[in-house]
Amino acid sequence: MCHVMMEQAVRLSKGKGMQNMNYPPEYDDWCHVLACIRPEAYRVFSSEFAGRSERSFQMKRSVAPNFVQGVTEQCRQVVQTYLETYCYPKHAPLAFAVDDTKLLPGYRPYYDPHKKQWFIVGGAGAIFEVNNVDALNKQLAAIKEAKATKVRLWALQILLPHIPPCIVAVTPIGNSNSATELAQMEMQILDHLVGNLHLTIISLGSDGTVTEREARRELVKSGYATLHHHCFPHPDSSDSPQTIKIPIYTIHGQKMVPNQDSKHARKTMRNNAFSGARCLVLGGHVICYQHVREIVHDTLRSPLYVRDVEKMDRQDDRAAARLFSASTLDYVIEHMSDYLGLASYVFVFGDMVDAYQSRTISHFERAKVILRARFFKDLWKKFLQEAGYPANRYYLSRDCDDILDTVIESLLGLQIIHRDHLEENFPLLPWMHGTEMCEHIFGFMRQLIPDFTMLDILRAVPKLAVRLRAACAIQNKSADFRRTAAGYSHTYFSSDSANLNRLSDFPTDEELTTAAKTAWSEAVSLWGILGYFPEDGTAPTVSKDQLAPDEEDEDESSMVTERRELQNALDSASTLSISGTPASVDAIIDECTFAAASLELNDLEKITSLPNDDPESLQLLQTHVMAVLNSIASSGTEAAVQVEQLLASIQKPEQSGHAMTMTTPQTTSSIPPAVLVDSVKADLSGLVQTRYTNQSRECAESVRIRGRERDPVEERREGEVETRRATSEHKKLARKIYEIIRLHSEQGTSTGLNRRERTKAASGSNNKSESTPTAAGNTANAKAAAQSRASRMIKQRRKEYKSVPKLAESLATAQVDLISKIKPGIYGIVLDGEELRIGKVITMYEKGGGSAGKHAWTPESGNIGSLSYIVLQVWQQVRPNARRFTASFGSTTHLSIPQFSHLPSSAFLHRIPESSVHPASSYLDLEPKFFDDVFVEIYRAKSTVVQAFRRLQRPTKKGEDMDDDQGHL
Repeated sequence: MCHVMMEQAVRLSKGKGMQNMNYPPEYDDWCHVLACIRPEAYRVFSSEFAGRSERSFQMKRSVAPNFVQGVTEQCRQVVQTYLETYCYPKHAPLAFAVDDTKLLPGYRPYYDPHKKQWFIVGGAGAIFEVNNVDALNKQLAAIKEAKATKVRLWALQILLPHIPPCIVAVTPIGNSNSATELAQMEMQILDHLVGNLHLTIISLGSDGTVTEREARRELVKSGYATLHHHCFPHPDSSDSPQTIKIPIYTIHGQKMVPNQDSKHARKTMRNNAFSGARCLVLGGHVICYQHVREIVHDTLRSPLYVRDVEKMDRQDDRAAARLFSASTLDYVIEHMSDYLGLASYVFVFGDMVDAYQSRTISHFERAKVILRARFFKDLWKKFLQEAGYPANRYYLSRDCDDILDTVIESLLGLQIIHRDHLEENFPLLPWMHGTEMCEHIFGFMRQLIPDFTMLDILRAVPKLAVRLRAACAIQNKSADFRRTAAGYSHTYFSSDSANLNRLSDFPTDEELTTAAKTAWSEAVSLWGILGYFPEDGTAPTVSKDQLAPDEEDEDESSMVTERRELQNALDSASTLSISGTPASVDAIIDECTFAAASLELNDLEKITSLPNDDPESLQLLQTHVMAVLNSIASSGTEAAVQVEQLLASIQKPEQSGHAMTMTTPQTTSSIPPAVLVDSVKADLSGLVQTRYTNQSRECAESVRIRGRERDPVEERREGEVETRRATSEHKKLARKIYEIIRLHSEQGTSTGLNRRERTKAASGSNNKSESTPTAAGNTANAKAAAQSRASRMIKQRRKEYKSVPKLAESLATAQVDLISKIKPGIYGIVLDGEELRIGKVITMYEKGGGSAGKHAWTPESGNIGSLSYIVLQVWQQVRPNARRFTASFGSTTHLSIPQFSHLPSSAFLHRIPESSVHPASSYLDLEPKFFDDVFVEIYRAKSTVVQAFRRLQRPTKKGEDMDDDQGHL
């Protein structure tokens, strides 16, 4: 700036203007960014200091993106360079994946020196040229609603250890994209890669959203892909034999399978188990969030951390790995033997994910494990159907069920493609298939800039290749798997102790049939342990349409990063200036805009400062790839020797002091046979042994060290780095802008406020409620909304039950108050369907704020109206007028297992005092007085109670109060 001011002074002293002046690149970039953020501020600045006109901006440094957005010819060039760099043949298998992440919405201009043209990026679609800079603001205003909110990224992965992925294409998209639109993008890029380059892509990875899954199906529906099935017999013994069908796509003659990320599936399974919107029932057992909390609070022996269940991150890979680890299974079986449902869930689906993630087990074992998960899931549906449980409340969500089907079918499909459709016998490394490569790329971008624009992505792509190469070349010895609330954990590029020769041995169809028979036997045995004995293998008829959708997972879309907060503040300031502000306020906002431009350049510097190449890492990886390919081309014992030597040269993993010592893979079944389930306590140690053998390194090393007292200081520190982090410059500046806007806005209302204060002072008001400070922010709003909702519910219950003689008030409050709270272990009279039953509370949930609020666990409540759902074990009268109630009734009588219900709080009618109920093993009795005074009276008014419950369940219309006759909860 000093240089420019001196040059300006010299020119003015000579009577010259500022035309054709050469500006320093740093100064020129700063002016350009300022003009982009707030043109009016730049005009004020350039009128006092020197600066280019808005028409003459040209980039002097290489700030124009080297990567072009969209699906273009560039895709082929990038991929060809990637394969040539590592000397990887086109007939060798490749994994392909696509994923989205949030963008900082905003338009950014850049100058392309080759085309000598200005462009604008950041819109949801193609970039557009700027032909008339003077009309740029009008042009941007006209397309303001078309700002991109997400970036869609496609990546290609060489399927060998320690090789980084290749970013093939990126394109900005909006929030709402149909499956057809996404499928069209996929077709365009596959035309380039498979149709033109004839690459051997064998998997199409995507995340688990409904639209993404439908986009894969759209490839078949549109005729672009041909679907066929590889079949082998189902191992059931029914009269109508079934067939196991593995779907395989053919696109441009190439076989491939749609794929879901296995780690994402594991997190989805964790979130389903924790959801209050459903209760997972497995035979005579349930799974709920409270059971996992009980594990955590065993401070000496728990393999889990507190942050795994409190203020938890739903996208935490390490927390999900801990939950499904062998250590957690071991703990549940040893210390919580009644929770056999949780133990089975952890075993079956933990093993299923590690059929992908394990580096040691054979493909035969992987096939058996994945088929066991399928059969276990099928028998689960069959049990629910037979026991009369609606699948939408007592089974996995529709999305989760669909994701698991894809995970299961994909692994079997990959084995078949490797076995039957590749030119060479290439090892299958299943952990490299999925979207983890895309998440790794997004993670590096967020390390550079937590909230990036589309222009940031385009500038960073060439630099990210170097970062990815360095990360993949480093041996993954020091990975911190014990971190909590830390989001994604990337392990796809690590081979650990993988034996590539063993991973090139694929089961035949006969061996797959054998694996299926073993898997079926194990699944049946597991269900026998849970108390359910299927008569035959008849497939369940539960449709996916009968299942409930997932609750929305929290992701980066719900986060307001510091850069986004600053952008929002600048947008608000622009709106304020349009409405008219004093010159003094405009001047302060301009100063803040200058500072924002400087911070924008800091972000740019983070990208431009990255190296363009790293020849040492590249040479190391090239050497390893050539060695692996030579080993694959060999055969017999020579190949085995070469592979072992190669693995020894690539990495020599050190045994951690915390690692499990049991690592020798086995293929024999360790599940106890069904005849053992008659024992009071079945020996389940075989399940633990199997999990220790099959689990991945991430599962083994993510758990807490047993026998060590938890450090309370460490616990307080877990996941709370953000609270200790100093406030960033972005946040400080955003707060400054918002403060200016607030002060200006308050001027218009101060007259009314002052009048109110004067009136209050004159009247001598001393109302403490007006002067007592209250909590502010989302927490206060949520608390107030919950209290209001609870009060309205009690008011509505009182209104509906006023016609029930003697018990109107008791039914209104359910006899729950601050003294007699409802909590686990409490008994009550409940309305289950249209039947009066006795229920024992297992766990409870409260509804969060908003229509999409989640059902959060709560340990107890003094107000029945504050609860959303209650999970109970239920008992039914053995006969009319009897004080005895049985735990096994209806469709589960022949199974002799208890029944459970997931009920809305309005179905809990009356709390039963502890002294009035006498439970036994399979039945309970009510005290005569309570039975006559309460249960009989409610039974007499049963029709009235049922009608009242139905009215309470009606959804409230928007804008109506709950006491309105037209709408009720």
